[in-house]
Amino acid sequence: MRTSRADAALEEITAVRRAFPDQQLAITYEATALRQLNDPKYNWLCNYDRHLRVYDLEPPRGFTSIADFNAALGGLLRKGTAAQHTRWSNPCAAGCSPATTWSI
Repeated sequence: MRTSRADAALEEITAVRRAFPDQQLAITYEATALRQLNDPKYNWLCNYDRHLRVYDLEPPRGFTSIADFNAALGGLLRKGTAAQHTRWSNPCAAGCSPATTWSI
């Protein structure tokens, strides 16, 4: 797709999607190719009105508001992210399923 050959990429992606219909990376590539081709299937696949919903959430116990909860959660995530992401290598290099290692 980087070489402006979305049509050729879509053929490869279609084969992967048949073999692994729930493989998220393949779905992402399919959506990108469809968008590049102005294919109407893109609007079906990425129908945000159908797939997204907005919910008002109550704060969890111990928090007076969602804003307070988000602030606490953000602090934990920033702290945890720095501690957890110390490697800069490909996590699949150690052995992922074939569905996660292909590229277009």
